[in-house]
Amino acid sequence: MKEYLREYDVELETIGPLFIGSGYELNKKEYLFGNDEIKVMDIPRLFSFFEKKGLRNRFESFFLDDVRKDLFRFLRENSIRIDDVSDCIKYRIRQSDTSLERGKPAAVMEFVKDPYGLPYIPGSSIKGMLRTILLASEIALHDNQYVANKEKIRDSLYRGGNRNTLLRKEVKDIEATAFHKLGRNKEKKDDSVNDVLSGLVISDSQPLNLDDLVLCQRVEYHVDGEEKHLNLLRECIKPGTKIHFKMTIDSLICPYGKEDIINAIRFFNKNYNEMFRDVFPKFTPGKTDSVYLGGGTGFVSKTVIYPLFGKRNGIDVTVNVFGATKVPRNHKHNLDRQIGVSPHILKMTYYYGKMFHMGECRWRFC
Repeated sequence: MKEYLREYDVELETIGPLFIGSGYELNKKEYLFGNDEIKVMDIPRLFSFFEKKGLRNRFESFFLDDVRKDLFRFLRENSIRIDDVSDCIKYRIRQSDTSLERGKPAAVMEFVKDPYGLPYIPGSSIKGMLRTILLASEIALHDNQYVANKEKIRDSLYRGGNRNTLLRKEVKDIEATAFHKLGRNKEKKDDSVNDVLSGLVISDSQPLNLDDLVLCQRVEYHVDGEEKHLNLLRECIKPGTKIHFKMTIDSLICPYGKEDIINAIRFFNKNYNEMFRDVFPKFTPGKTDSVYLGGGTGFVSKTVIYPLFGKRNGIDVTVNVFGATKVPRNHKHNLDRQIGVSPHILKMTYYYGKMFHMGECRWRFC
């Protein structure tokens, strides 16, 4: 390997359940609940099974048109036992502490999987997380460089906008200030060819096993201790799982080394604990080497609002973000200033009776 390239083996150990979505929601006709597990079906095999039973047309009608029934009901109405379709099960996932509201449909979100059907963590997800962590560190080290950026954010919030596009340009400008220092395109600083993090390459993780998955329910934990259990289930990597991937740093392009990354993670944790997590009574502070990866980790873990503005102004800006994007009023974001935290909901879940922060992992260089 060339001398200017630094390659590291990195391990993430899940503290809380970790969800990286494939973007696909399992249809209630594609799985069966029972015996504390979900059975995800192989649909082509299921079609073949019903064809042999002379029920193909009936199954096609159910699968394509009938929105009322789930698969269990269809089997029961056609005198088919679950054991009869055991060869059609693609995989099974254990449930953990699910408490679903009766009468409402439950969404089941699928974890991303490789072509062999095994769960893995995309390198792009890890790098996106690390980019936010390094950006927060840069802001803390060079706060005076971002005064104009703060004013642009305030002006943008005053105008309001779509939640998918609000602050997109402003955040892009902040990233350009922090990372776009290569000078490859001098006319457009925000061009990605100027990005020093192009010299930081993160591989996809090694594939995990289906046994590493557990089905977890989304729970919103309020600062006053109230919990709201939603009918949203996710395939998650269970706590205690070790995830391995490689990181390569081109030192001619990327100025960050191993120690810079460790220090940035420590700073991000300290800031996250002080600005947000410490306010929630049942949660102890995150570990010094904790990172927050994937879906359901919450607004604060994915933005640099608090490192940029500090706690008091950060609360105001966060409240205004929710207001400008017309987040439903039942979230009561205007009370956040009185409570001293925004948002006043922490995304968490339960795993065998214990409360966990979604997506919390420990970062270790091997």
